[in-house]
Amino acid sequence: MFKNFFKIAWRNLKKNKVTSIVNITGLSVGMSAAVLILLWVQNEYSYDSNHPNGDRIYRVTFQNAEKTYKWDGSPLLLGEAISEKIPEVDNPTLNINNELYREKIAVFVDSNWFKLFHYDFVEGNVTVFNQIPHSIILTQSLARKYFGKKPAAGHIIGLDSANYFVQAVVKDNPSNSSFQFPLFLPMEAHLSHPENKNHESSWDNFSWQTYVQLNPSVTPQKVAFKIADLFKGNRKDGNYVISLTALKDMHFETGIDNPKMPHGNKKAIVIFAFLGSLLLFIACINYVNLTTAEASLRTKEVSIKKIVGANRMVLFGQFIIESFLTSLIALLLTLVIIQICIPFFNSFTEMNFVFSLNSLPIWELIGGTLGITALLTGIYPAALLSSFKPLNILRGLNLLKVKNTSFRKTLVVSQFVIAISLMVSTIVIFKQLQFIQTQNEGYNRSQIFSVVIPPSWSDKHKNINVNQFKNAFKEELKNTTNIENAAFTSESIIDIQISMAGIVQWEGKKDGFDPMVSFIATDDDFRRVYPLEMKEGRWFQPNTRKDKHNYILNETATNEFNLHKPYIGQRFVFGGDTGQVIGIVKDFHYRSFHEKIGSMILFNNASMLNNLSIKTVPGKAAQAIKATERTWKTFFPDQPFEYNFLDESFNQLYRADIKTSKLIEVFTSIAIILSCLGLFGLAAFAAEQRTKEIGIRKVLGADIRNILALLSRDFVKLVAIALLIASPIAAWAMNKWLQDFPYRIDIRWWMFFMAGGIALLIALITISFHSIKASIANPVKSLRTE
Repeated sequence: MFKNFFKIAWRNLKKNKVTSIVNITGLSVGMSAAVLILLWVQNEYSYDSNHPNGDRIYRVTFQNAEKTYKWDGSPLLLGEAISEKIPEVDNPTLNINNELYREKIAVFVDSNWFKLFHYDFVEGNVTVFNQIPHSIILTQSLARKYFGKKPAAGHIIGLDSANYFVQAVVKDNPSNSSFQFPLFLPMEAHLSHPENKNHESSWDNFSWQTYVQLNPSVTPQKVAFKIADLFKGNRKDGNYVISLTALKDMHFETGIDNPKMPHGNKKAIVIFAFLGSLLLFIACINYVNLTTAEASLRTKEVSIKKIVGANRMVLFGQFIIESFLTSLIALLLTLVIIQICIPFFNSFTEMNFVFSLNSLPIWELIGGTLGITALLTGIYPAALLSSFKPLNILRGLNLLKVKNTSFRKTLVVSQFVIAISLMVSTIVIFKQLQFIQTQNEGYNRSQIFSVVIPPSWSDKHKNINVNQFKNAFKEELKNTTNIENAAFTSESIIDIQISMAGIVQWEGKKDGFDPMVSFIATDDDFRRVYPLEMKEGRWFQPNTRKDKHNYILNETATNEFNLHKPYIGQRFVFGGDTGQVIGIVKDFHYRSFHEKIGSMILFNNASMLNNLSIKTVPGKAAQAIKATERTWKTFFPDQPFEYNFLDESFNQLYRADIKTSKLIEVFTSIAIILSCLGLFGLAAFAAEQRTKEIGIRKVLGADIRNILALLSRDFVKLVAIALLIASPIAAWAMNKWLQDFPYRIDIRWWMFFMAGGIALLIALITISFHSIKASIANPVKSLRTE
């Protein structure tokens, strides 16, 4: 029986070629999108699941007493006290065979790290690493980068000013791991330097992370209380709220200020999973619409089968198998599409997904998607066709005694509601990102690039006057053709992350009021590179010792501190250093637009200046970079030359938003394609059903415009209805999204009008193919059609 069902299903697919192509194409596109999105979602929700005892591993988390500030760092001494700790992030320079390289992330770990977390060793072992201070462990990808296919263990790597022996190589952690560290160094190596050891002997240094593995019988709350008591016993100002964050919860945790590790956005993942499901739903709608539209064409087939004894369940099974066969063919095409798209998907998500058919989770995704698709496409058409009664079919009624055309129109409207909502979202997100990009702070980001002098260089050259040496480097560049100016800062002005509370004092400050402030050290050339607007006062003057203790505040600081006027000349204490306010600068964005502008302090401290911003002559950026590299090699021959343009750093702040924008664009394109496929199929069916009517109208004088209006009128109404329904939905969703931006655009009426107009135009183009084809057909031939 099943063999016969498959034969009938295959014959129907071949007989109705247009319908079959539309269904298979639509389903394969929808299934491909769903599988890729679900692959990403599955990866996000399985973060840090590769550790055998992961359910018992926790990270120590701190909050201040008022619970207004939360951070994931802790003192190294705390980790030593409870015997579990994780590393500080550094930027070492590697010297391999006299070639200089720069790795952005290296990690110092103690002897318990590889006991606590799972790693697969491909060369060497951890025993020697723990015994010899100047050891190093590389990941497999980094070992291949530097040594190719040769064994890496036993080689010597010059790291900053010391040589390290490669003791082992471990497999790279999977993409769903929080710990993406390319190389590991022993804690003893870090503490072998007297200055480091002295610095880490303070309970005020929160540069590390502390992890603990709990016994099964102990609760996290109980251990957190013990850690809090331990901390208070070693630090006078120990009034902190301490908690334990589970390893499995770290990826999606929120509220951490200046987190040391990247986090996922759970809300975004849920939204994209929902949108991926909607795309599959749209594809299934096409199948249901076309199948139910053609239901009346199969009345003879069903009638004969019922007469010869076929019951409802047999007929239901036949139509379910037809649906399953269509879905199965679509799945085969889906596998091809995914294999083609997976490299682009990896590039977009910055992951390394491997679509292997030998993987059980992959088959779970494929099987689940196939099953859902077969059910969504098969249940209603099978129920309708297997239960039909000739009288109801002649009346045009469906299973629910509702007009079939009304049901199909509802589904078409649903498709275009989704498509138009996504189009509105695309327009709003694009305009918001454009608004962010065009905010003018007084300088051209594409004209400024920066180079960073590593702190390790200063540590190695204490025999010279480091400040004078750096200034000589800057002056050399300022005198170079194609470079307009240069200025030192303590960090990039684009993303100033350092914030602290309780470090400022001013006249009239209330007791207990310790606002969070951000700060940046600058030199006297700063305003020549970044011409920020001064509201009052002056900038730091060159070669003026007095300004080494003076400060410039932004407008928000004057308001938040409730400073009395006149601001200029007021006594001000920052970090225990007493000076006065010499200027008020207009508020400028020094962090992401997701954050409100806070209190900012600018000061002049030469010892903190390592980030050199270089302003190029317009149109001469390439020449300026080459000149800077030549000068860099003269001044810093033992350091690799690296640079970053300000606009690239700026775009990094909105990487997640740019990803969201691109993903919504992809979703929108797919939704439009799927919706138009459905319209294409329905328009073809409508034109075929009205062949004689069109022939008669042509004989009576109807032209192409009349035929086009005849066939498109109902579809245009459906798109208009979809626009009315989609507008409030899209407005609500985009208002929720824009709430994450304190500085944002307003949603305008033209955005909905534009989305509706595009949808209407695309629908008309889709329908016009069959309308024009029908209108130019020979009316005599049309009237003879049976």
